[in-house]
Amino acid sequence: MRAGCGKSRLCRQAKQDIGSCSTAIALRIVPKRLTGDFFRSLLIAAESELQQTGRIEPERLASSFIAGEIIDRLPIAEAQAAVDRAKSELARIEEIQQALESEIQRAQAHLRPRRDSMYEALADVVCGSPEFARLFSELDNAWARLRGLRKSFRAIQEALSGHMPGPLMSRWQTVVPLDYDVSYPLHEQPFDLWSEALERLLTDPDTVLPSEV
Repeated sequence: MRAGCGKSRLCRQAKQDIGSCSTAIALRIVPKRLTGDFFRSLLIAAESELQQTGRIEPERLASSFIAGEIIDRLPIAEAQAAVDRAKSELARIEEIQQALESEIQRAQAHLRPRRDSMYEALADVVCGSPEFARLFSELDNAWARLRGLRKSFRAIQEALSGHMPGPLMSRWQTVVPLDYDVSYPLHEQPFDLWSEALERLLTDPDTVLPSEV
């Protein structure tokens, strides 16, 4: 099945959806050096350095005074400046993070209705396609064949007048679960074909849905 108005609308919605989604994702990818945790760790290190410098400084000042040396308070000033810079950067980054979170929420709110309309268009295209109707026919045929096989086994059992070995009789009478997560053989081709086609259809309106499974 090839392009129609539904597919064109689907393609446009998909592109808008991808653009909005990319914005939201990009806003979440903040370099580690720009995170609040990074600057909080810098602030802790700077405060620790300031405390250590403060403990040593009085002894150095006293020694310098007794020796008649010029008293230099630069180490404490540098440590305090480092603390002030870390606090300023932390405040700036926290403000940026709040702005990013607000923008992410806005982008996600903008994304939700677009995503709904995209999947509505996808449902229109897929559920109205002859390929999807053919898939239902395949399902009906599979059930019909299964019932025919079980009827054949019953006819064989009755013809043998009770002489079919017990394990074989139990085998054909076993009701196998339909859940595809259980450990029974599974024909994967229909799933693979449809999954691939549906993924392509979100970006390519000329995608052909599987006609044979």
